[in-house]
Amino acid sequence: VVLILLGGMLAALVGRVAYLQTLGRQHTIHQAERQQHQTETLQARRGSIYDCNGILMAGTVQTQTLYVDPAFMQSSYQSPGHSLVEMDDAIEKLAKLIDKDAFQISQMLGDRSQSRYVKIAENLDASNVDAIMKLDLPGVGVTPTDVRDYPMGSLAAHLLGGTGKEGKGLDGLELRFEKELAERNGFERVLKDA
Repeated sequence: VVLILLGGMLAALVGRVAYLQTLGRQHTIHQAERQQHQTETLQARRGSIYDCNGILMAGTVQTQTLYVDPAFMQSSYQSPGHSLVEMDDAIEKLAKLIDKDAFQISQMLGDRSQSRYVKIAENLDASNVDAIMKLDLPGVGVTPTDVRDYPMGSLAAHLLGGTGKEGKGLDGLELRFEKELAERNGFERVLKDA
């Protein structure tokens, strides 16, 4: 009986190896490729508007948006060797850097504890981002965000118009030349897991 069981297990293993080497080979390669590489579309920036002398009237600047993954952060601080008191201390340090109330951030993260993305702060400068990254908090990250900038302020604002939160022209030149100014995504890069 034992020899029959061992023979059956050996036959099943040989059959599985034969399947993976023949019919299931492409599927296995596809799964491995998907696990090791990720394709990311590079986001294009909205075009700039210059006056007749080449002075920038409207452009796009990149800022950073701070986000937290509450589910990951909570599970990290509940793992052995950590405590939720450490999580509260980390949130307090983070709140000081972004000039927000730590209790409000804790409450927001608690309300959305099962969420994987909660936006905490927008338009952060490079020094704030560096300080936040030095804290090395689990579940905390930054993502680049494009913001429309008008360096001349209100000068010719009625002519230039403006853009909405999604980056589309609402009025003025921004709306009139929407087709020329709109970003065109499409270049892709492959990210390899480290």
